[in-house]
Amino acid sequence: MGTVTVTLQDLQWAMTVVKPSAMREVAIDVPKVRWSDVGGMEEVKLKLKQAVEWPLRHPEAFSRMGIQPPKGVLLYGPPGCSKTMIAKALANESGLNFLAIKGPELLSKYVGESERAVREVFRKARAVAPSIVFFDEIDALASERGSSSGSGGVGDRVLAQLLTEMDGIEQLRDVTVLAATNRPDMIDKLSLVSYPAISVLMKFPEC
Repeated sequence: MGTVTVTLQDLQWAMTVVKPSAMREVAIDVPKVRWSDVGGMEEVKLKLKQAVEWPLRHPEAFSRMGIQPPKGVLLYGPPGCSKTMIAKALANESGLNFLAIKGPELLSKYVGESERAVREVFRKARAVAPSIVFFDEIDALASERGSSSGSGGVGDRVLAQLLTEMDGIEQLRDVTVLAATNRPDMIDKLSLVSYPAISVLMKFPEC
């Protein structure tokens, strides 16, 4: 039998096709959407690359220049204006670990389970960093405080857990939160829109 030699180039190639083991239970098929598939919106694309992709790909450059990258980006606009499609293109083009969460799927009828689900999402994101967590329909999780009083206040607790994970005592390193909504009026403005963790707001135009 011939000798098998593993070179550095082989390892580097393998790292591009092998996903971390922590991603197995949250692995998703990222659609092959490219930036070229999204017509126009060049300014939005550039801002997303600068705010999400560049800090995770080149953290040493940001550290050298003393720039603090944003921890979160909120995309908002009317239905059908390519918010989710832009997120798919970012996931595909960046090559970063991408966790997609549909807002309502984290809610549970059992006390404490919704907050635990939020903690678990961020635990997995930290385990596979650098990564992007995408919350579609974030208004389902971050509704205005007090609006869920009839349901035991679960919405307030989920929002508090989300804010704690993003900007709490335990620093969120190499994880960027990307969220989309078509109902920004439903989001708790004092918590998310004015919160330092969500430092980039992108409004999509009417289609």
